[in-house]
Amino acid sequence: FGTSTKLLLSLKQAIEAHRHMYTQHQVLHRDVSNNNILLNPSGPGGFPIDFDLAIFADRTGVTGASHRTGTFDFMARDVLLLLPNHQHTPLYDLESFFEVLLW
Repeated sequence: FGTSTKLLLSLKQAIEAHRHMYTQHQVLHRDVSNNNILLNPSGPGGFPIDFDLAIFADRTGVTGASHRTGTFDFMARDVLLLLPNHQHTPLYDLESFFEVLLW
């Protein structure tokens, strides 16, 4: 990136795309990480990719996975606590975007 402004604008667009997926399609990504966000270094442009762990927000049950899913280094703190019957929220993905920014 030529400037930190371009980087931040691209990350902002990726967050806005994530918001769109949640508000318009009720999809939670659940695996926001540095490898799951495409950013355009030549201009503003960013979006999340790799929705293999995504879920519909209106789902009533947990995944049934016997282990945590996602990229450990970018998981929200509350996701790491392994609370029983804990539902993933959009705020956890937003916290993961913050972790990507720090990375």
